[in-house]
Amino acid sequence: VMNAKYRFAETRLAASYVNFYIANGGVIAPSFGDEKRDREAYNVLCSAFPDHE
Repeated sequence: VMNAKYRFAETRLAASYVNFYIANGGVIAPSFGDEKRDREAYNVLCSAFPDHE
């Protein structure tokens, strides 16, 4: 990404599962390497969009 700001390793990232995309037949969502919370977000999106992959 051009002109991206450098982020130090100890700096917290404002991670958000709100940034997901509903596509034809699927949902594209972020994951952040936190298995428990990533799974919770996945389950919520699966419940909200049962006809999507």
